[in-house]
Order: sequence, then C-alpha cells, then structure tokens
Amino acid sequence: MAAPLTTSPKRGYTPNWMLARPVAGVRGATLIVNFPGSPRAIEQVAQELAPGLAHALALIAGRDPHSG
Repeated sequence: MAAPLTTSPKRGYTPNWMLARPVAGVRGATLIVNFPGSPRAIEQVAQELAPGLAHALALIAGRDPHSG
C-alpha cells in the first residue's frame, strides 16, 4: 500500500513543493520510495529520508527498531 509522505521535504527548497507528492510504500519485504526527477531534488529528498531508513527497514523485517 502506498501513501503520500505527510510532510514534503521539498517544502523548504521550492515554492511549488505542493506539486511534488512523494510517495512511499511496502511490497513484501521491499520499501518503495518515489523520488523526484531532478538529481538535485533526489539528493535533497534522500537527505531527509536517510535518518529514518534504519527504523523503516527494521519494521519491514519484523524487528523491533527500539531493541538495539
């Protein structure tokens, strides 16, 4: 199931951030993230997502991300 990210990391970078609708979802054990089209925007979104990736991947794998 895919869902729009609740806050757009692009908000601080462009006045048209509301047109960039990042979407993420899980299929099986795979995290799927829709990235924007420009290399600069990809880098910006990746920097925003990076801190939460370990947590997300632990949840997908069925592990408790708070157990260490």
